[in-house]
Amino acid sequence: MSRVWLLLEPIPIISDEFRREIQKLESHRAKASRIEHAIDRTITIKLHEDPALYESMRERLERIIREREEQRIDDAEEFRLLLGLRDRMVIAASQEVAEPGMRADAAPFFGVIRSALSDAGRPLDQYRLSALAESVLDALNSETVIDWRQKENVQREMRRQVKKALRLDGIEGEVLEPLVTAIMDLARVRLPA
Repeated sequence: MSRVWLLLEPIPIISDEFRREIQKLESHRAKASRIEHAIDRTITIKLHEDPALYESMRERLERIIREREEQRIDDAEEFRLLLGLRDRMVIAASQEVAEPGMRADAAPFFGVIRSALSDAGRPLDQYRLSALAESVLDALNSETVIDWRQKENVQREMRRQVKKALRLDGIEGEVLEPLVTAIMDLARVRLPA
């Protein structure tokens, strides 16, 4: 007798169908476990698209798991917290931007810049960061050509333009090079080839 295995497509965590699937489960432990796995999988897949956003979500997920393991929260509370994190993912997927009026495609660059400056202890003016993210994206887009990822000279010019935009905004010192590298890594994922 041969067995037939049916492979199911994973249900995206942001879909209404996922919420219905969760409601079918009986215990809070089963619901929390299912959401935990789906959130972790989504973060792993999406991390390169918006590192600042999904890294913060990963930290939140790890904190919730740790609190449950230390028995500071019960299964019902863990389920409630994970559901809140899932709702944050739904909002992120709808491409809510960090500042009103900022282009959606600049939001991931905004996140990377904000994260780098925050880590360096630099003061953060949201409107200035929003304008800087747009400026960086414009600099990158002005240099983008077909197959730019394979052209070292184009990438060098992109880095130069990004540095120029950052320096015009007063970003110098030890934060500059790592920030340029993070922006270029994000550009390789976000910008068309």
